[in-house]
Amino acid sequence: MHTTPLVLTVEQRQRLEALLRRPTAAQRLVERALIVLAASDGRPRRAIARDLAMRPATVRKWCRRFELRGIDGLQDKARSGRPRCISASDRCLVIATACQDPAEHGLAGHLDLPRFRGLVTS
Repeated sequence: MHTTPLVLTVEQRQRLEALLRRPTAAQRLVERALIVLAASDGRPRRAIARDLAMRPATVRKWCRRFELRGIDGLQDKARSGRPRCISASDRCLVIATACQDPAEHGLAGHLDLPRFRGLVTS
């Protein structure tokens, strides 16, 4: 069992504790901060998992990520996901037009992107 405490700098501890006090902090980041703080206090990984009602593998994962990347390691990794099916310029065009009155563009029903482009760019 890995019980070696994580070593935190004063700044890292302060940032993690501030995260816990922030009312708008994402719950997953708060849990990860709690894991790291408990591990830095020398708590066994299994005890942390039990107290936070999570699997020991989850606790080990976030301790390892913190050891490798510091506080930035507590963020979710980018997910591959499905690529966008419209271009960035088309997306901006749709957003800008959606913020306007539909009557300004003569829109009164369903519109596909090519027809929409023609209305807005003409």
